[in-house]
Amino acid sequence: MKWDFEEDPPFFIDGSLSFLGIVVSSYACTYEAFHEAVTTVLIPEKNPAFFSWVHDLKGHPLIRETLPPHDKLVARLKHLQA
Repeated sequence: MKWDFEEDPPFFIDGSLSFLGIVVSSYACTYEAFHEAVTTVLIPEKNPAFFSWVHDLKGHPLIRETLPPHDKLVARLKHLQA
């Protein structure tokens, strides 16, 4: 994404969550559950810009409200993997 966006990606527009922010957060903000259920998916040390953006997204009130609980998501992913 850093290739496409020289500055910060347009996840927020005037402080509000953009459509791109909603789409990206639905996948990216659950990386910790994927990491726990499936093994390593992304390594924070190799992707610092991406994880910085994800951290900002996860801090938004709408995203915090709508993300599923971590333990339930991990259980569901492990169930789907079996």
